[in-house]
Amino acid sequence: MSRVALVIGIHNMGHTNFFNDLFHSLGITVGRELLKFLEKKVKKKEWKRSYQKQFDVKVTQAKAQKKL
Repeated sequence: MSRVALVIGIHNMGHTNFFNDLFHSLGITVGRELLKFLEKKVKKKEWKRSYQKQFDVKVTQAKAQKKL
């Protein structure tokens, strides 16, 4: 499987759903640890998106870019 196909699948379906479907099609059971890891990854991504949408964060980032 190519990296591009992996990226597209994860982008379209999300980490958890993509790996659940992939493992199911290969006949492999998904372990609890992997599911926990994937959920943690999703929560971190959601938190980062919500954090970066905050007004004061955007102002700080804009000021930092002007200094470069």
